[in-house]
Amino acid sequence: MIVLGLSFDFHDASAAVLVDGRVVAAAHEERFSRQKHDAEFPAAATRFCLDKAGVTAAELDQVVYYEQPLKKFDRILWSTEQSYPASAGFFQDALYSWFRAGKFDVRDRIVAALGVPAEKITFIDHHDAHMAAAFFGSDFERATVVTIDGVGEGRNRAEVRACAAMCDIDHFKRVNDTYGHQAGDAVLRRVGQALQDGVRPNDRVYRYGGEEFLVYLAGASIDEAAGVCERLRQSVEQLSVDVSSSDQPVVVTASFGISEATKGLTIDDVVTRCDLALYAAKNNGRNRVYLWQKGELVESTHGVPLAA
Repeated sequence: MIVLGLSFDFHDASAAVLVDGRVVAAAHEERFSRQKHDAEFPAAATRFCLDKAGVTAAELDQVVYYEQPLKKFDRILWSTEQSYPASAGFFQDALYSWFRAGKFDVRDRIVAALGVPAEKITFIDHHDAHMAAAFFGSDFERATVVTIDGVGEGRNRAEVRACAAMCDIDHFKRVNDTYGHQAGDAVLRRVGQALQDGVRPNDRVYRYGGEEFLVYLAGASIDEAAGVCERLRQSVEQLSVDVSSSDQPVVVTASFGISEATKGLTIDDVVTRCDLALYAAKNNGRNRVYLWQKGELVESTHGVPLAA
């Protein structure tokens, strides 16, 4: 897969080309324009990257823009609403700036500059772009990246509600022992994709190690998190994974442990509570969702799991 990444309409416009997940070229526009922190569309940087990769714009499978403009503008609207009428002048200036810079028309501008179909253009969260920059510039094949930024597309609030969940594939060692490690890898990929497909737009799924995944549930109450994880549990339960070592598809289940990420808790505190809830799910039959709730371990009431 050939992907062109673009950043512009902010400081240091740039372009990068990835071929099958490897960065083959990257450049700042200011290197060509000689204008410090050039924020204009990186036409010269894009030409350089495409030439370096030996491809044309027509051969691109995807063009990725470094943030979601409309989502970011929603944050501006929210900020204006919270401090109106004092914010009226700020909003007027922001609206003028956005129209003047063409920030509402980013997709059309990319189409005009590159001649690529609009459906090939993808917008990602600003924080994901930070993580990609850190990961693809490293020597690691796999990594968990933590990014902390002032705002991005999000909204700064005094109190942030969130939950985390640990997911563990039940009897995964049995899969490896029975069908082989290649089959185990196939199961891991399918489960990971099912989790990624099943979470909400602002949630995140991370491979935590072995057969465990960590799910971050942004803005979720403990009850909302239980509902999401119950849906994920059912998605995993319904998977059917074809493997070369067996005539029959491999079927697996997963257990979940959830904790709120409340103010005053460290990341280690939250993960420990998730682990305790996960152990409770395992010890009570697997293929279940358990919660750390007010110091007690309780089973989710959002669904009745099948016996594992």
